[in-house]
Amino acid sequence: TANRKFTVKSCEGSTAVFTGMVSADATSFYAIYPYTETLEVSAPDNADRDIRLRFPVGSVQYAKPNSFSDNTAFAVAVASEGKFAFQNRTALLKFSLGSDMANVKSVVLRANGAQYLYGTVNVEFTGAKVDQGMAYGYDRGSEVTLCNQDGTNLQTGVNYYIAVPGANFTEGFTVEVKFDDNTSVSKSSDKAIQFYTKNIYPLAF
Repeated sequence: TANRKFTVKSCEGSTAVFTGMVSADATSFYAIYPYTETLEVSAPDNADRDIRLRFPVGSVQYAKPNSFSDNTAFAVAVASEGKFAFQNRTALLKFSLGSDMANVKSVVLRANGAQYLYGTVNVEFTGAKVDQGMAYGYDRGSEVTLCNQDGTNLQTGVNYYIAVPGANFTEGFTVEVKFDDNTSVSKSSDKAIQFYTKNIYPLAF
């Protein structure tokens, strides 16, 4: 019932030790990475599930060369025997811009159907099993934009990543490249594609 911030004390390979404070009478522990102040913790509507966690994922992702935007690619875990085994809950779309694309201002990923790419993520645990979706009653939408936070053009020759919640794009998706002269080009596919969490999918321009 409480949202507590933990920080990494030490890290070696894929294992980390976290430190923080919990209630003395707490018996169950769930974790979301990265930490978010606006995390909502509540009982799920389905009585067969243990707990519901909700947190926002925005429609704008800020470009980081060879990495992904902060607070977009999230992982969740439930404690077992004092340890958390985190599950990545997003897929990553990977692309780079060629030397002839030095004037790209942003890249937009848009679902052709009703799949939601941003909004309030609803995560429910049943033991270690995770059910995930975008919560009703909150602002949500079917496109995300990758751009530089300072408004400058994206770099060429580096890898960028767009984080996508795992979903089945039944009607495909569209990628729109926007240039600094207010023109744009789009590529679209109407073929269904399942974006599985933990996976990286390459995009070619």
